[in-house]
Amino acid sequence: MTGLLALEWGGAALGALGALLLACNQPWSRWGWAAFTASNGLLIGFSWATGAYGLLAMMIVMTMTSLLGIWRWIIRPGTRKDQTR
Repeated sequence: MTGLLALEWGGAALGALGALLLACNQPWSRWGWAAFTASNGLLIGFSWATGAYGLLAMMIVMTMTSLLGIWRWIIRPGTRKDQTR
């Protein structure tokens, strides 16, 4: 498998995994945000390498939303005193 194919298909697989995890709506579903972030990183590399600048712009924005999800669902709950989630 070439490097570009690994970036493309790895990003697609991790994006699908992230969507599946979030759709399950379970306590462990928050890890979907980590899968999305990894997917975004791979697809940023793919889009940069192939000159797909529209995809690159979208992946940069999606990375910001994924990081917000990580903050809200993984980091912040661990820092709060009331563990209601």
